[in-house]
Amino acid sequence: AKYEMAIATEEHIKDNCFDGEKYRECFNNITGDIHDWKDCAMEKEGIVEVTDSSKIYNGIKLFSLVRATDKMNHTSVGISNGFIVDLTPPVAGTSYAGSILGTHLNWQQSKNQVAANWANFYDPESKIEGYELGLGTTPDDDDVRAFRTMGTSTVGAMYGLDLKLNFTYYVLVRATDGAGWQNVSASPGFAVDDTPPLCIVYDGNNAELAAMAF
Repeated sequence: AKYEMAIATEEHIKDNCFDGEKYRECFNNITGDIHDWKDCAMEKEGIVEVTDSSKIYNGIKLFSLVRATDKMNHTSVGISNGFIVDLTPPVAGTSYAGSILGTHLNWQQSKNQVAANWANFYDPESKIEGYELGLGTTPDDDDVRAFRTMGTSTVGAMYGLDLKLNFTYYVLVRATDGAGWQNVSASPGFAVDDTPPLCIVYDGNNAELAAMAF
């Protein structure tokens, strides 16, 4: 068989292929309103390049059409389940250092591990496929711990670290949508303090007691 490929909008298919809930016989004669039939020869896969960008916009639903023609010139058309065009990255949510959901900790005791949680990432076209968790010394660089996949979980932790005291770090969360677009959210900075406070108490009169230093 010889194959051809086309791209059509949902409205175009409905206008040309349906009469109520029934297919019309003209289905086999449909054309693509986004891209008309492209010859794929004997190949069972193909790529259609849409040169008119005005036809494609974010959120539009499109369908792939495949037409097979045999040696007797009989044709049959198949239609995909449809796909949504996603031209934008996910909307970044909020990232937090710490294990308390929705709460950011400015200080932590451990130099070796960091807990994190995040919320409110979303993508209206292709949805969030997964998250990655990293750690950096700036809000835009995972230079302390490279991004590692977290699946679709919105909590995570990083182990085996060697963090410096009183140095600012940032939790980084990278979201990927169904179209492969990515966006990163950085937490506010946090630092490590693994020592107890120093307390000095002075004996003496009231004036000296008032000079207690913590």
